[in-house]
This record gives sequence, C-alpha cells and structure tokens, in this order.
Amino acid sequence: MSVRLRAPPGSKSDINLLRKWQNNSLRVVPEGSYKKKKEGTKEMKQKLLIACLICMLGLSACSTKSDPEDQDTKTETQTENEPEEDSTESDPAADQASGQDSAPEESVEQSAQPEEESTENPLGFSVTFNSEYPNDVTGNWRLAMITEDIDIENYVLDYYNNYFTADKEVHIIINFARNTTTRINKFGNILYVTIMDYVDTEEHDAKLACTGNLLAEYHVDIESGEIEKIQ
Repeated sequence: MSVRLRAPPGSKSDINLLRKWQNNSLRVVPEGSYKKKKEGTKEMKQKLLIACLICMLGLSACSTKSDPEDQDTKTETQTENEPEEDSTESDPAADQASGQDSAPEESVEQSAQPEEESTENPLGFSVTFNSEYPNDVTGNWRLAMITEDIDIENYVLDYYNNYFTADKEVHIIINFARNTTTRINKFGNILYVTIMDYVDTEEHDAKLACTGNLLAEYHVDIESGEIEKIQ
C-alpha cells in the first residue's frame, strides 16, 4: 500500500523533502510480517518457560541425592555413638575361683546375724529368750523360759535391765521348774509383775499365754529396787 501526498504549492526544495519523507519515513509494515513477529515472541516465551521447568526439576533431583561425603560422616558419627561391646569374655575358671573366695565371706556374714533365741545368763542362770511370741498380734510380746526353782520377783529388776529394749514391751517368763508364768509390764517408774499358773503349751500360742490362775502380784521400783507385794 502506498500513500501519495500532495505538496502545497511552493519551492522545489519543499517538494523534494516531502518525497524523501514519503520514501523513507512513511513505510507501512505489512500485516503478515507483524503476525509472524508476534508468533515468534510466543515461541520464545514457551522455550524460556520449558527451560525454567527443566532447571527446577534438576535442582529437586540434586537435593534428593545425599552427598557421599555426608553419608560417610553420618556413618562415622553413628559408629562413634554406639556403645563399645565388652570384648572380654568371662573365664569359667576365674568365676569359679571367685565364687570359692566369696563363699567364706557369706558364711561369716550369716554367722554374724543375731539368733532369735539366746541362752545367755546375765541373771546367774540360763535363760532361753525369744524376741517374738508365737501368734502375738501386737508385736510387743517377748518370751523367756527358765528351769530354776527361784522366786522370780527377786530377779525382775535385773531381767528388765538386760532384756527390755522398749517400755511398751510385755515379757512373759515361763518357769518349768515351778510351772508358773510371770508377766512383766512397765508403767512409769514401776514394773508390774503378775505370777500365774502355767497353762500347757502356752509358750506356743499367745492366745493361751497368761490365762492360768492368778498366784501373786508385785510392784518393783526401778530406781530403788524396792519390791512391794500387792496380792
């Protein structure tokens, strides 16, 4: 398509200038070439978009793969953190020897444990003492057994000083020589002494203890040692 311009009447130089302007400046781009240029721009954008997607996929693939040096470092760290196994194996002969050495120590410890029954004689005669009384529900009863033909009230204070460990205790003394049972309680500064007939097998059952007939009662002063007969 061409455009013709009519110059106004004037000089030839003005006409020449108009012609140059017509030939050089007012060139109209064909419609087909504009469409091709626009399509080329779209293709360039699509290529750039595909290139960006390929780069992103490559970066994600690289991030999923771990560096071999990092793996080696993690393996060494795990190896250092694992506890060392005891490589020393026990020697059966050494274990047997150590067991033999420890056996005497165990026997010494067992022999050092206090026995429940005692046959010491701090009173001048044999006393079989037991720190527990069978079937006692209070836990405070103690049992002593003797075979002496004596008046037990005369030995109560010495007995208290040697065998009582707490004021709440109740001591039962069975004298098989006289077939009597003596009960000793402490109240304040006084020892209450009750003497009864012996009941068969009462040393084996707290429910039977001290159920015999009453024979006598005494009060013994702990400080002065004075013995007072109550009944």
